Amino acid sequence: VVSGLAYTGLEDTPDGPRPDWTGCANVKLRRLESATKFGHYIEAFNINTNSWVMTYVYKYISQASALLFLAVWHGWHSGYYLTFFNEFIVMNFEREFSSIWSSSAKVVRWKEYPAYHTITAILGWSYVHFFLPHCFLPFPLLFASRYLPVYTSLLYTHYLFFLGWLVWGKVVRAWLMGENTTRKKAE
Repeated sequence: VVSGLAYTGLEDTPDGPRPDWTGCANVKLRRLESATKFGHYIEAFNINTNSWVMTYVYKYISQASALLFLAVWHGWHSGYYLTFFNEFIVMNFEREFSSIWSSSAKVVRWKEYPAYHTITAILGWSYVHFFLPHCFLPFPLLFASRYLPVYTSLLYTHYLFFLGWLVWGKVVRAWLMGENTTRKKAE
């Protein structure tokens, strides 16, 4: 019975019809293991649920409401709500940072170096694997009495980083966009 759940019928290929066993494929393992941003984790994990939420929930309401829907879907424990709040602040950070990074003249110059892609991949992978446990921690622990002592021992590092972006992000923006401003003035 279990193996039959994955069977979705025959797939037409150039070599003729072949059985398609992807009915329960719900994880893109290579993408998951090589993630350099949290967005990759969302793309690679729980694919069917994410697709359903994008089609039937997110399309009609905001990101925050879709994440609240997912938290309610999982249950009433505070750990679910905090985990999805963590996803909200992380995804907003990544969206803002990516916007700055992709429009920086300084970064365009860095991309000319052969080691650019290797260095950014290592830094991105390290960033994800450092902060992922912090952000996901409330999900399995469920209760504030369990996850708050752990967060306290971690000094709320991820909140200092992601919520602190409101302050330190201005410095990063000024540094990365400095050449853009200089070029505009010169023109």
